[in-house]
Amino acid sequence: MNITFVRRADADRERRQFWAMAHYQVRVMWAVSALFVALGAGVAVLGFTERVEPFGPAGIALGVGGVWIALVPWILFRGATRRGASRAAPDITIRLTDDEAAFDSALSQARFKWPLVRRIEDRNGFWIARGERRVLFTLPQECMAAEQVAEFRAFLAHRTPPQPAHPEAQPR
Repeated sequence: MNITFVRRADADRERRQFWAMAHYQVRVMWAVSALFVALGAGVAVLGFTERVEPFGPAGIALGVGGVWIALVPWILFRGATRRGASRAAPDITIRLTDDEAAFDSALSQARFKWPLVRRIEDRNGFWIARGERRVLFTLPQECMAAEQVAEFRAFLAHRTPPQPAHPEAQPR
């Protein structure tokens, strides 16, 4: 496999990339938010119907806190994408071979050997390469030609995922 393509700066793509990478964290925040809103509604109803003095306002506070938790991802990502869009990001040439993924720009270079990559997720038009506990890199599929996308999918289909370095590091 020898795939080379250029990722040009694009604020909209960066926004979508942030959302794709934070998929799991956002879902957890939404679940916590729903729990707070439901708990707050229950406490508020109990407090106002049974006339238990502190429960009514406390329930409202819990509900408002739950709504606030649901809004945090939008607030954070809006600021991050705004800051990212304001920078003049250089074009990045990405080269994928059987041995590594290489990223070259006018400002920096990075290379990742495939054994370092624990899994690659296909999410919202991006391939997200993850190591043991973090995102290593992302590959926007829209920057690749259709033949390159097919070739990389074939590479992923035949690639055996690396085994964890330690037996206790098995995914949960």
